[in-house]
Amino acid sequence: MVLAFFKPQIRVPVPVPRGRSPQPPAEEEEEDFDDSLVAVDTYNCDLHFKVARDRYGGHPLTIEGFAYLWSGARATYGVRQGRVCLSPQVMEEISVQHLPSSEPDPHVVRVGWSLDSCSTQLGEEPFSYGYGGTGRKSTDAKFQSYGETFGESDVIACLADFEAGEEVELSFLKNGRWQGVAFRVRKDALAGRPLFPHVLVKNCAVEFNFGQRPEPLRPLPPGFTLIQHLPLGQRLRGTRGPSSKAECEMLMMVGLPAAGKTTWAVKHAAANPGKKYNILGTNAIMDKMRVMGLRRQRNYAGRWDVLIQQATQCLNRLIQIAARKRRNYILDQTNVYGSAQRRKMRPFQGFQRKAIVICPTDQELRERTVRRTDEEGKDVPDHAVLEMKANFTLPEAGEFLEAVQFVELPRAEAAALVRRYNREGRSRTGPDWSRGAPRGRPPARTRLRNRRFAALRELLREGDYFSEERMRLRAPRLFQHYIGRFREPQNPRNRPQILGNEPRIPWNEPKIQSGEAQKLRELLLSSLGESPAEDEEEEEEEEEEDEDEEGEERIPDAAEQELLRLEFTTRMYQSFLEGQDGDFDYSQVDENPDLDNLDIVSRDLEDRYFDEEEPSEAPQLD
Repeated sequence: MVLAFFKPQIRVPVPVPRGRSPQPPAEEEEEDFDDSLVAVDTYNCDLHFKVARDRYGGHPLTIEGFAYLWSGARATYGVRQGRVCLSPQVMEEISVQHLPSSEPDPHVVRVGWSLDSCSTQLGEEPFSYGYGGTGRKSTDAKFQSYGETFGESDVIACLADFEAGEEVELSFLKNGRWQGVAFRVRKDALAGRPLFPHVLVKNCAVEFNFGQRPEPLRPLPPGFTLIQHLPLGQRLRGTRGPSSKAECEMLMMVGLPAAGKTTWAVKHAAANPGKKYNILGTNAIMDKMRVMGLRRQRNYAGRWDVLIQQATQCLNRLIQIAARKRRNYILDQTNVYGSAQRRKMRPFQGFQRKAIVICPTDQELRERTVRRTDEEGKDVPDHAVLEMKANFTLPEAGEFLEAVQFVELPRAEAAALVRRYNREGRSRTGPDWSRGAPRGRPPARTRLRNRRFAALRELLREGDYFSEERMRLRAPRLFQHYIGRFREPQNPRNRPQILGNEPRIPWNEPKIQSGEAQKLRELLLSSLGESPAEDEEEEEEEEEEDEDEEGEERIPDAAEQELLRLEFTTRMYQSFLEGQDGDFDYSQVDENPDLDNLDIVSRDLEDRYFDEEEPSEAPQLD
C-alpha cells in the first residue's frame, strides 16, 4: 500500500492489530448533584471549560493553542423577575508563558447575562450582555468603554433589575463599587425569556457566589437577592442535556472544501436550538480566538499558518473530549476518505451517527470556492483538492453509520459526480496518490516517508526505543515540559544533559522554510522567557527565579496529564519520522527496499497515523 505524506502535525498512536476496532472511550462520569441548586452548568458550557467539582467555578484548558481560545459557561438557572444578583470572583490568572508577547490581553474575564439560546461567546450576539476586565461592555459584538478594569482577586457583582419599568437594567459592581447601568433591555424584546448568569474567560479561573456562601465576599446593594435565594418557582431551568448516549447525535459532514459544510452546520444548529449542537471544526475554533469580537485574520501579528496549526491541535483534543460527554455534535471537516469516516465515528459508538453529504454541482462548487477565497482568504492548494477528489468515498449506512443524508444532489447524481472526481484526481496526480488506484512504485519522497513509517511501526512492536525512559534521555527538555514538571521535583544539577538534536518544545517547533524562520524562532523563544544565546545554566537559573516569582504552578488533573503524555509521545514519533533523531542511523531505513512492502499496514492504521487530509511536502530521496 502506498502512504501519502501529510502536514507536520501527525497523530501517531500505538497501532492495534488489524481487524480489532478500539473500544469507544469511557463515558465521563458526573457526580450526583442537587439539581434545584444554581450552579455552573456542565452541559451549557464549552468543551474546553473544566467545571469545578463543587460546580461553583471552573477554568479553561490552557495548554498549547487553547491559550488563544475564549471559554464560556452559563448557570443552570435563569431569571425574568425581581431584582437579582450574583458575584463571580477572578481566582487566578493562569500562567501562559508559551503565548507570544504580541498576544493582546492574554488574561481576561467577561461576566454578565444571556439567553439560554445564545452561544457561549458572551457579549458577541444579540441578547448577550457582558462586562469585561479590559473596562469594556459589549452586546452583539459592539464594544464600548464602561467601568473600571478588573483582574485577579477582584469580585464583580452582576445585577439584573426587572423592576425598572419597561426595561431591564443590567449593572455591575467591582469590589462593592457601583459601575453604573451598563445595559437597558426592553422587556417586550425579551418576550418573557429568562436571562442566565454567564461567564467567558481567557486563561483565568473563576468562582461564583450564587448564594451558597454564608456571607458575600463584598457588600451587595440593598434590595437585590442572590439568585440561589429566590424560590425555585421564580427561577427557570436551562436546557437539560441528554440522559444517555442513545439520545445524542453525531452528524458527520462529508464534502470537498468550499462545498458548504460549515454553512449547513451553522444553519442546522440555529434551526434546532434545543439540541445545542457543538460544532467541531477549525472554523469553530477560530471563532473562539476572536479579539474584541473580530476574527483573528484582522488581529494577528504572527504567522497565520502557525495559528492554524494550533487550531488543528485544539480540534483533535476537543474531539477526544467530545466522545466522553453526552451532547449533540456536528463534525465539520471534509471527511471524504472512507477509512477516515470509519475511524472518526468509532469513538462515538452508542450515539445516533449520521453522515450529511454536501455535494453541489461542479459549477456551483467552483463558484463557492471563489467566494470563499474572496471573503475568507482561504485557499486550499490544488494538489490537496485533487488528492481528495481521487479518494472521495461516499459513506454508506452500516456498522459505523445509522443513516446518510444527501443535502444537495441526490445520491445517484452525487455518486456519478464523485466517480468523475475520482477519475480526475487519479489522472492528474497519478496512481500513487490514490489509495484505491493500481499499485505502482511510489515516488521517492513518498517512499522515504513510507520506509520510516514502517520502521517506526517495528520499533513500537519490538525493543525499547520508544519507552518513556529512552525518550526522556533523547529529549529531556521536551519531557520536562510535558511530563517531568508535574512529577516529583528534581535537582537542576541532576537533570540529563540537553542534546543538540532534541525536538524543540511545541511553540518553537514548526519548521518554517523561509527567510522568516529566525525571526519567528526568536519571537517564540522570547515568549518562553528564553534567548538563543543563553546557555543551559543561565536558562535554569532564570526558570528557578520565574518559579519563585510566580508561586506554585497549578497541577493538571489526571485527564490533562494523560493528554500531555500523549502529546509528548506523538512529538517523539514526529521527530523520528522527520529524521530528527540524531542518534539513529537513518541510512538503515531510508536505503532499505525491504521496508517498501507495506501490505501489513491496514487502511485504518494509515488514517490513524496520518490524520491530516491535505498533503504537504516531504524530503526528497537522493
